[in-house]
Amino acid sequence: MEKEKLKRGLIFLCCIVVVGGAFFWIESQRGKKTDAIEPTTSESSIEKSTEQVTSQSDSSSEETRGQESSEESSTEEQNKIKDFGKRMVNYETVYKRNQSIKQFLTMKCIEENTINVDPHVDKKATGEVISVAADLVDQHTYIVIAEEKVNNSSNQLMITVHYNKQLKKIDQYEIDYIRNGNQ
Repeated sequence: MEKEKLKRGLIFLCCIVVVGGAFFWIESQRGKKTDAIEPTTSESSIEKSTEQVTSQSDSSSEETRGQESSEESSTEEQNKIKDFGKRMVNYETVYKRNQSIKQFLTMKCIEENTINVDPHVDKKATGEVISVAADLVDQHTYIVIAEEKVNNSSNQLMITVHYNKQLKKIDQYEIDYIRNGNQ
């Protein structure tokens, strides 16, 4: 019963984050569209009015293409992070899990988290990713909420992931276990 309340609460929280993120994104897009329409003073002093119209239509099509590629890269990042999260909660042994997540991590992250060391923990886990949310302030940070079952015990995890956009890999992650008040 308590787990269901916690799960519903987390889903509700995630929905609020997603809706808030969508609202923030829509508002930021409105600001960009008005900026694209108004010419800058240097353009108006250099170009004639017919060139301004051509320039504005070119810049708005470039901006649209830039937004589309930005959305595609954000979706690609979220898919990678979701796959990373799935592998974090589904494994035969901890060493096999570590080997399966290596492809998502930078060398620095592999070394800091001793991914190449076999801890000799033979516990099997199954689980699922409940949600992936991007931080509204830090565009390199994502939060993954997941549930993992190990030894007939269910745990909810919050994995904070810092994504390096240049390397297209995770360069830092932290796992926190979510506990409700009755545990």
